[in-house]
Parts: sequence; C-alpha cells; structure tokens
Amino acid sequence: MKTKYYLIYVFILLTGCAPSPTPLDLPSDIKAEDMEIETQHYSIALNSAERWKIAKIIEKYDGIILNRDKEPPFCRIMVIKKRVDQDAIEGQSAREMAIYIRNREKQGMITFGVDKGLYQLREVTMAEEIIGEKIFYSMNYKTIPAQEWGYEKAGLYLYFPKESDNEYYIVAHFSQTYLNESPSDQSCRPDFVSILESLKIKSQGEN
Repeated sequence: MKTKYYLIYVFILLTGCAPSPTPLDLPSDIKAEDMEIETQHYSIALNSAERWKIAKIIEKYDGIILNRDKEPPFCRIMVIKKRVDQDAIEGQSAREMAIYIRNREKQGMITFGVDKGLYQLREVTMAEEIIGEKIFYSMNYKTIPAQEWGYEKAGLYLYFPKESDNEYYIVAHFSQTYLNESPSDQSCRPDFVSILESLKIKSQGEN
C-alpha cells in the first residue's frame, strides 16, 4: 500500500507556496470580532481584536484559509474537512487514526523537507488537548529554513466528530513565521484557539 502524505502539503499547495515572510496583499479585510464562517459541514468563529483576511475559500475541502500579515509574526490558519483514508485506517478509533496521521505527517516532513535540505525540524510534540470541551489531537513543531532568515512555529490539530467509525475529520493548521529580528513573544495562537473553541459540527455527511 502506498503511503500518502497530504495534510501539511495540502496546506502548502492551497496557499500557493510555503509560508513566506513577505506580506500578501489579499482582499476581504474584515474585523475579526465580526467573523463567523459557516460551511456545509461545520461552523467556526474568530474572537480577536486583530484584523484577518480571508485568503482563500476551498470548496473542494469545505474549508477556508485566513491570513494576518501586516507585521511579523505572519500568520496563516487553515481549516478543512478531510475524508477518512479508507484503505489505511477504516474502522480505527479516533485516537488510533490520529496517531497514524500525525506519525505519517512527521515522516513526510522528514522525507520531503529535512532529508532534502529544505529546513530543520525541531521541537515536535504530540498531545491530546481539550479545547472548548472537544478533544483535539495535536502535533506542534518548529522549522528553520535552510536560508536561516527566521523560523516558523506551527501546529496541526485533528478533530474527529465521533470516537470511532468517522466518515471525515476536521483538520486545523496554523503557522507563525518569524523573521530573525521579529519579537519572539508575539503569537497568533490565541486567535487559532478561539477558532477551535468555536468549532461546531453539523453532520457526518460525505457530500
């Protein structure tokens, strides 16, 4: 069976490139405290004093990408719905699927990033986090690009609507890109957490 690496690389492909230190001039600049997003299968809200931009609507994955890029750290948040990889993890519990997916993603980053000399991968931690009374299976990590212009802190969070027999799951990813001169005490993580807290699932449908 061919192993698939798709979650973090879906993020890179959908944003058009790896997270960049160059601010993007994107439309739909809105007040974050007014942001409520409803898709076919879930809804999210962002409670923040910061201003975010809707960078892209992802119809294929029933998802959205948000940017905050006026000053470092430059932040991106992606939320998508992902179908269960039936040939690999059908019938497994949510915890078993999360272990499989996170280990696969870590190995994918090593194979396609570290081994090719694109970046260093550091501070990888995996955990089960309760956020908004929901269990998220997380993988947080830090990457340092080969050019060493800065570093990125990021996290992959998986949410399964049921303990087992899931038809799909929610993938939430955030990244914070710091330049070497960027203040290291600033973070967009609180905004990301507010999105996870607000997540509400509508159905388990596949359409």
